[in-house]
Order: sequence, then C-alpha cells, then structure tokens
Amino acid sequence: MSQKTISVHSKKSKQNSSIKKNPKPDSSIHRISPGISDRTPKPLDVDLVSSSPAELKIHPQVIGKGSYGCVHKPSLRCKETAKKIDYKNKISKYMLKEHAKTEMNEYDSIRKADPKKYLYLGKPDKCSPKFEENNLDAIKKCDLPDPTLLQNYFILIMEDGGLNLADFAERFSKNPVTPENKNKIELFLIEAQRILYGLTVFLEKDLVHHDLKAQNIVYNEEKNRINFIDFGLMTSRQELIQSSKESKNERANTHWSFPFEIKYLNQNNFNRLCSMSNEDKLHMVQNIVRSLDTRGNNHYRNFFYSIMPNTPNEARLENIKIIMSDFLDFVLEIKENNYDDFLNKSINTIDTYGVGIALVIVLSKCAKFMEPALIDELNDIFAFMMCSHLPSRTEPAEALHKYEEVMSRFGLLEKHNKYYENHIIKEGKAKLDGIEKLVSKVDSTNLFLSPDEINSLSDRPPMICPDNEEQHPVERRCVKKCKEGNVRNKKFRCVKNKTVRKNRSKPSSPKTLSNLNAAASV
Repeated sequence: MSQKTISVHSKKSKQNSSIKKNPKPDSSIHRISPGISDRTPKPLDVDLVSSSPAELKIHPQVIGKGSYGCVHKPSLRCKETAKKIDYKNKISKYMLKEHAKTEMNEYDSIRKADPKKYLYLGKPDKCSPKFEENNLDAIKKCDLPDPTLLQNYFILIMEDGGLNLADFAERFSKNPVTPENKNKIELFLIEAQRILYGLTVFLEKDLVHHDLKAQNIVYNEEKNRINFIDFGLMTSRQELIQSSKESKNERANTHWSFPFEIKYLNQNNFNRLCSMSNEDKLHMVQNIVRSLDTRGNNHYRNFFYSIMPNTPNEARLENIKIIMSDFLDFVLEIKENNYDDFLNKSINTIDTYGVGIALVIVLSKCAKFMEPALIDELNDIFAFMMCSHLPSRTEPAEALHKYEEVMSRFGLLEKHNKYYENHIIKEGKAKLDGIEKLVSKVDSTNLFLSPDEINSLSDRPPMICPDNEEQHPVERRCVKKCKEGNVRNKKFRCVKNKTVRKNRSKPSSPKTLSNLNAAASV
C-alpha cells in the first residue's frame, strides 16, 4: 500500500496543497516535519559509590542548548539559601544573570495573563550555582561565554514538563501501530488544543511569546499535559508595534522559525520593500531560492530542511516552489498605505506561525497512528498557520475554532470522555447549552394531539369577527384588517402592496442582449 506525503498549502489552490501519494509502493513516509532533532537521549551518568539504590546519585546532563541558556536534567544544585529548594522532578536552566533576570520578569507577565497556570508550569526558583564537581562537569558542556565563571550566572529551577515536541515526536514515531498507541496520539491531539487556546490568551493579554517552536513546547505523556516554556523573549504586542513604527524593533530579524516577512516589520525596511520594482522583488525571491544551495548559515535553508528532513528532492522542490510563490505574491501585492494592516497581521501571527511548525512535526512523525482523513484536516489547519502569504495566514481564534471542530467531528472527544467548555478541556460528557438544552427539555409526548383533542377542536364553532376585523390564521382571535393598499405577508403582517409598479420596464429580450454583447465586443 502506498504511503502519503504531507504537503504544504498554497493560498491559491487547494490542489497545490493536497496530500500527495508517494509514487513508490512501500516507500518511506516523507512529510513536512519542522525542527526534528535526530538526537537520541543520552543515558544518564550514575554514581555507583554507594551500594544502596536509595543513595545512587544521577549526574546532571545537558538536555537542551540555546542562545541564552543551557538546560540540565536533573537540576544543578544551588548555593545554600534561606528558601529550601525541592529538586524532585526538576530541571534547571543555566543563564547569564542579565538574561535570567529578564526571563523572570517575563514570568510575571505570563502569571498575570494565566493566574491558574493553565498554559505553563509556573514561575521557577532563581539561585546562584553551587561550586561543586557535579555542577562544574555539567556546566562545562554548555555553549555559553565562560560558563565556569559561576559568579556571572544564575540557575532557574523549574518543573520538568516532559519532552519537547520535537523529541516527543521522534521518540513516539518508533512505537508500533497498536490500538493503545493510537489512543495515546488521540489524547495528545485533544490536549494540543491547549496550545492553540494559549495563542488567543496571549493576543487578548497583549503578549507575544516570540520564540515558539517545537523545542519550546513540552509534553508530559504520562500526565497528558502540554505547556509553553522559555519566556525569555516574551514582550508586549504594543511595544513591538511601537518599536517597529519607529524602525527600532531589534527582533525583526530573519530566523528559521520566524515568518518570512518579519524582516520588514520596521517601517524603514517596509518602505524600502514597497519602493522596489516588481522585477527587483522577483529577483529578491529568486536569490532566496538560489541561496538554498549555498553552504554556511542560511535561515531559509535551515527552515526548509528542518520542515522536510526526509522528503525526496522532487517533493521538497515542489513544496519550496509553493511556499516561495506565495511569498512572491505577498511582496508583489504589498503597498505603502497598507503598513498598519501588515504590521498588525504579522505581529498577531508570529506565535501562530511557530506553533504551526511545531504541530506539523508531530503530525509528520506520528501520521501512521492517525486516520488519513484526520491527517488531511490537521494538515490543512497547520499549513495555513504557517502560510508565507501573510493575508492568507490563519489567526489564533480561527485556528482554535477549526481545531476544536475537527476534534469534535472525528469523535475523539466523545471517545475519550472529554469536551471543551469555553475552550477549557474538561472530563466527562459535553454539556448542552443554548437551544440544545431547551430542546432536550421538551416532552415529545406533548407534541401530538390525541384523537379526542382533534375531535374537540374540529367541533368548535367558527369565530365570527366584526366587519373591520378578520380571523388570525393560527391563533383563535380576531385582528384588524389591513388598510387599503396594504396586504398580508407570510408572517401575517400588513405591508404595502408592491406587486403593481408604474412604468415598469420589461426585461431585455434575447435579441436585445445579443446586440449589447456585440456592441461590447466591438
């Protein structure tokens, strides 16, 4: 049986974006899968000094590296502090003090937006690293400036939220296709709605995470809980808008997980783009495509090869063509007087774009556990979340609505005894609301008349109304007749009679129409 290839969606035609069948039977599945890490978890170092299992000491290992920090599991140890720190089920993030302070401040922002911690793991504890051998051995493996100068660094101690989505997808994809594993993926999909809901919360609270990708969303399979992490770049939406209008937005730089148009957020760059001729814009996009064959650090190549690591060259080129064609259409359509619309739409969907990439990873790696029709629907949602044609990109509320509808229509919620209530995941059977609740209370036995009731009604004498009144056709009462020139409409209301019009022109005859067409063609 042939496998399927998940393809990107073009804003132009759904034919260009449908799932395509792999021409070779029994070939490997080639899909878009952004940011997949091929790294397999390393075994933890265990100190066997003691023969007692309770005294086995697990050494911290690097499980993640970034520009601003290095993550260890289990947690690094802190200097003695007044507050006792519980290290159980904790990981740590080793950061320069200035970056650690910034991230802790951003946790205050997310805490105000989400006081019940529905979207994140809670605010970490901050401390200075303890000078000890285990800490130093683990710290030396971090790609940070002078990492062993402990006085320049802080540790953030936080809950272990599980694997990031890239690692989760990679690890789970190696499982066999069984009913149990299908159920696990269905539970993940139901839970993933939390992240889409989170995007709407961020937007409502004027927040932009600005670093969403597979590596910054974690999933605990045992607890079936997904969370956002890494809030170091979080900022307010209004600050981004203002700094962009002043051409001072320092985050408007190309990155593989950022939308293509982000480099034009600053108004001076936007105006420069608008002033380019269509020919120059075409050359600009062509140069991006040519750069994919060059060596060195290239954000566009990193993006394409991250989302399509195992895709055959022919399919990869087809997807690149679709994405770049959409981007070309966007830059050709852009106009100077559209700056505010452009700015708002782009900033509103920066996080949407990153989440779209992250969820495509799981879809790509774990498609074998899902029904083809469900894959099609999810691919449609995620592809438009990361569409390179900005006007066609899905905003958070629309993505959330479509996703919840798919989860309901495919029966996943009912199957696993869950439902969404005001976008919050609940256990149990969905509650009826609105008209459904009213209809459910209707006693169906009272909807029909018995033979005796019908006879009693038929035996009732007809109503006799005064000369200036007439009987209501449904209700047993008299109503005033309409004034002269008025008639009853379908709702039995008096309205003006519009059936007769003076000097009404006749519709054009076929001969007249043919003459008009002939004249138009001259």
